[in-house]
Amino acid sequence: MSISQRIRELRGSKTLEEFALPLDVTASNISAIEKGRLKLSMDLAIKISEAYSCSMDWLTKGVGEKGNGSVKHEDINTREIELKYMKALETLVAQKDEIISLKDQLLEKEKAEKQKAQEESQKL
Repeated sequence: MSISQRIRELRGSKTLEEFALPLDVTASNISAIEKGRLKLSMDLAIKISEAYSCSMDWLTKGVGEKGNGSVKHEDINTREIELKYMKALETLVAQKDEIISLKDQLLEKEKAEKQKAQEESQKL
């Protein structure tokens, strides 16, 4: 079994984003490693080993026991909160932009209606 396959096995049913979260890397980095397009750095191997309680020997060489593979919750809580915060901010910004756009549309519509009413009153 290759390092890529062991990482995929360790990830289990977690999404790439969920797996990458406590490692401070992107999901695309994990995907590239799993697909063999990117080599696992020693720094990331250490982070994976520590975050997911797995043996470095198993992760890097396929030797020995895997370990329990459970994430250490104290490492993930702050990152999870930061991620949720950033997503909430992105949602608010998108909603703000939509509100501004709708307001501009409404003002344009009202302006057009007023202008039409003035033109009609001038015809009479």
